[in-house]
Amino acid sequence: MSLEALAPSVLSARIFQRMRKALVFGSVANREYEGELTFGRSITIPEVSAITTNTYTRRTDVTVQEPDSADKTLFVDQETYTAYDIEDGEMVQAKAKSFASDLASEAGYSMADNVDQYLAALYDEAGDSVTAATSSAGNILVHISSFQTEFGENNVPTGEAKFLIVPPWFHTYTLQAATGIVGHTGVPKTMSDNFIINGFVGELFGLNMLVSNNVNNDSSTWNIMGLTRRAMALVYQLNKSEMTRRELRAATLFKQFMIYGAKVTRPQALISFASTKG
Repeated sequence: MSLEALAPSVLSARIFQRMRKALVFGSVANREYEGELTFGRSITIPEVSAITTNTYTRRTDVTVQEPDSADKTLFVDQETYTAYDIEDGEMVQAKAKSFASDLASEAGYSMADNVDQYLAALYDEAGDSVTAATSSAGNILVHISSFQTEFGENNVPTGEAKFLIVPPWFHTYTLQAATGIVGHTGVPKTMSDNFIINGFVGELFGLNMLVSNNVNNDSSTWNIMGLTRRAMALVYQLNKSEMTRRELRAATLFKQFMIYGAKVTRPQALISFASTKG
């Protein structure tokens, strides 16, 4: 059989497609800085201080504000890969195109899992938090609504899309407390600006609830994140696939390399909540 279907460019596209479908935290990260990294390992993200409004007094000089710059540096320093081989006999017996494609899909899922876990660990850079508590079906709506309170106190614009990423057990309690409002299964959702989020189960208190197994936890406490797309930036520098013959085996070796980086850029737009399962 022709190996066109197994070409690195085809497999790379398959892997990246699978990644985009699997990312939950990654689907709400800001990707606007991605095109700015052409070489090197870091991007400087400019951030200016707030501009104040003053009362004008006639025939007096105005006070000129000198905005402070608080640039942030996003390091693209996470280097990952997957590598696996397929024996020629396996290729023939398992239908080469579908077999290799399925493996590429699994590689994409694995890489997405790695990215999402990295992003989930950024909860400790949140600018604010909901008071740590034990969550149950009886109090979970209070905990969810508290995120909107924190966003409001942090002056996050009312019209800005907000997301709440929760573990499956938290979602189950929400189903029990808000029957008919949230769905049972996470699905992709296209937002008003045409970007797609993954794991969407419904909207509560103006928050788009997403479900993920990658919410940071120590098996006792889950660090749930509420955020807007401005909260953290994600940049990919390299997503490359290679296909070579194994020297001492009748097999083909497939390798995928990925370099990425992420950073919390607007801490005030990121709220954390240390929740214990009740």
